[in-house]
Amino acid sequence: MNLSPGLRVLVSHALCATAVSMPWPALLAQVWSESGSDAWLGAAGAARMLPYVVLSAAAGVLADRVSRTRVLRWSTAVRVALLTGCAAALGTDHLGVALVLAVLTVAVGTPAYPAAVAALPTLMRSAPSGQLRQVTNLLVTAEVTGFVVGPALGGVLLGLGHGEWGVWAAAGLAALAWPWLIGLRAGRAITIGADAQRGRLRTVLGSPGVRRAIAMVALVNLTESVASIALLNLSHQAWGSGDRGFGMATAALGFGSLAAPLLGLLIRLRGSLLVTGGGFAVAGLVPGVAAAVGPLAVAGAAGTVVECVSTEVLQRSVPDRVRAFSLGLADSVMVSAAMLGALVAPHLASLIGAPTLFVMTGLTLIAVGISRSRSRAAELPVDQPNTPAPSPTR
Repeated sequence: MNLSPGLRVLVSHALCATAVSMPWPALLAQVWSESGSDAWLGAAGAARMLPYVVLSAAAGVLADRVSRTRVLRWSTAVRVALLTGCAAALGTDHLGVALVLAVLTVAVGTPAYPAAVAALPTLMRSAPSGQLRQVTNLLVTAEVTGFVVGPALGGVLLGLGHGEWGVWAAAGLAALAWPWLIGLRAGRAITIGADAQRGRLRTVLGSPGVRRAIAMVALVNLTESVASIALLNLSHQAWGSGDRGFGMATAALGFGSLAAPLLGLLIRLRGSLLVTGGGFAVAGLVPGVAAAVGPLAVAGAAGTVVECVSTEVLQRSVPDRVRAFSLGLADSVMVSAAMLGALVAPHLASLIGAPTLFVMTGLTLIAVGISRSRSRAAELPVDQPNTPAPSPTR
């Protein structure tokens, strides 16, 4: 492989993050077909996010105590095996087994993202100034868009043939991710005493800018989750566009996040909060989906910029020995916020109306963006050199 170590981690993670999400359209369609129950459909959908809430912080601890590149290789290999089993189970009409294996695939993948981000400073310690930020932003974008691109690819394959096609394709995509990791070495964090390990949460939350970074990324995930669910109400009742409009709007919000690395060159934390809020507010005011597609895409990109900036704060401010734990903790908090948003969105949309909900959501983000004072930890200068990282250990 001729790519730099950081880019190899990026490519591998992008392939695997997409693969893990691909089986879910086929699985959810089969659940609905066999049960016809909204409750079972909702439970199956929530099962996809539950491992992130329960396991992410513990997965980050694992990535601090074990070689981070070894975590990536084992996580990728086991995901290939589980996806292969999921495809075989779905193809033989063992839906329950397929669902369990798909959830286990998500669970096994929870250490991968914190391990990958935490490993980058070591793998790229000799890279030119600014390159670490660029690769980190692309990695965050790959993680975020994997939730959208994976189901989109799985949905296309579901429409073309039998549902298991998408799951077999996911297993193949994950298998392609593994060779990119061969030969990479980023050891575990520096070993420290048990007393210091018990204080890891205090260490993380006491690092400059970390509490603010986690709070901001949780807020954005909460509002984006509310928006993604309320779009169904908005399309059906306000725009009169039905499911077609909902699909177009959801695609705009999701695929817009792909533009985050470019938008991140122009705005940082405060600006991205303002732009995300503005996009949501405009979407709630326009008369139809055609006019809402642009603002929603911009909001999706700006919301991902918030995640990129927050990840940089954790990557640079937190000591290496607890860096992966900090990323896992942030993952757990922000997915919990997203689950809360999904739960309350239908009730809020019915209570105050989807257009009003979108405007209020947007104005909340704008108010937070205006109120935030400039912080060195959150507004990292573009030319800040990479934080020195310890030599890898095995």
